Amino acid sequence: MKDKPKLNKNLPAKTSFLGNLKYGGQMWRDYRKKQYPKFPWKSLLAITTAFLYVVFPVDIIPEYIVGFGLIDDAVITALAIKAIDMDIADYKKWMAENENKNSEE
Repeated sequence: MKDKPKLNKNLPAKTSFLGNLKYGGQMWRDYRKKQYPKFPWKSLLAITTAFLYVVFPVDIIPEYIVGFGLIDDAVITALAIKAIDMDIADYKKWMAENENKNSEE
């Protein structure tokens, strides 16, 4: 029988997409203030690429194909959200580590 994985109580719980937007804003603000050392290149690239792909008129699957035209846009957007989620998870981990360091002092 497998043991259940232990949750790290210091890390914030998994949040919704809208909750991650809040963390994304905090991450950007902390980076600009030079508090968060890691620039979220993956997120910036993912957001830019997804936005340009969705608004650019040339797609892998054209929009006029009913039922299939938006699939490629949805896949690109989902991949961008996944990349952003990874950067948000790194930021949450950094926040928890810094909170622990500050509470020890």
